[in-house]
Amino acid sequence: MTRFLRYFLFVVIIIITGCMQPRNTNMQSESEPVEPGSYNLTGNIRISGAFALTPLARSLADGYSKMNPGVAFEIEATGTGAGLDATSDGAIHIAMVSRSLTDEERAEGYYSVPVAKDAVVLIANRDNPYLGKLLESGLDPKTLATLFTGEKDMTWGELVMTTSSEKVNLFTRGDESGAADLWAGFLFKTRADLKGSPVTGDAAMIEMVQKDKFALGYCNLTYAYNNVTRERVAGIQVIPIDLDYDRKISSTDQPYETIDKIHRAIYLGLYPHELCRKLCFVTRGKTEDKLVLDFLRWSLTGGQQFVSPTGYCEFNNAEKKVSLELLK
Repeated sequence: MTRFLRYFLFVVIIIITGCMQPRNTNMQSESEPVEPGSYNLTGNIRISGAFALTPLARSLADGYSKMNPGVAFEIEATGTGAGLDATSDGAIHIAMVSRSLTDEERAEGYYSVPVAKDAVVLIANRDNPYLGKLLESGLDPKTLATLFTGEKDMTWGELVMTTSSEKVNLFTRGDESGAADLWAGFLFKTRADLKGSPVTGDAAMIEMVQKDKFALGYCNLTYAYNNVTRERVAGIQVIPIDLDYDRKISSTDQPYETIDKIHRAIYLGLYPHELCRKLCFVTRGKTEDKLVLDFLRWSLTGGQQFVSPTGYCEFNNAEKKVSLELLK
């Protein structure tokens, strides 16, 4: 009996010791997800749509191509509406959309995956003779609604409470634009209600404001700042919005001299949330294309390193998790 017990204990020890041997760290469990972007895939991805998302899409494409040299990208800024149309026609794989999809668009089969955050800002010419007053008191939402949607044109005197008679030269987006939708929504209006000389794209908007010292317009945050210096683009000034109507700009209404300051304000909820939005990659239906799916997943994992340097607001972990769940 003693000999049997000794033999039994010896066998048990051998089994336990064998089970405790270290795993081969070079072997990956089938249950462990493969890091998106690591496959060295080949193919072509065509993307078009929102001007607001184009710089980030190009940056993500460049980063992804370095990991997958066999993947080529075609990226074109055409506007949100044109991007959705091209996706519907099958001309492109991914539409860049700078707003939430409408109920009708969802019903038509469009599938949206948020990848970053952005905002819309009010801009004036840096040489505007009333710039000091604008930075001191800002413009409140009610005044902005009257300015951009009222029946009569306004003067700079009416804006800054002087006798000046120079007309405010307004500019608005003439194309189907997420920025215009966001700006109009902030004023409790629709894009069709906005007035001003129409321009196509953010670059054109900034150029028109740079040329006219009495101009006032709005643009996507990313285009208002230099991503290298992190400071405002030359010739324009971001105008603070007087949310509490006290005609005095506090630390929460500051004019955001650098993109990092405004990113922090957005993160802390100090910038009007009505002027912030998620930027999305949209496909026609939930994509099953392995290459497109891998690129979308990588954009929310390893690709997030390109978000802030390109001028956008990164997702926090909870936001990334929500978007990744949409791709399962």
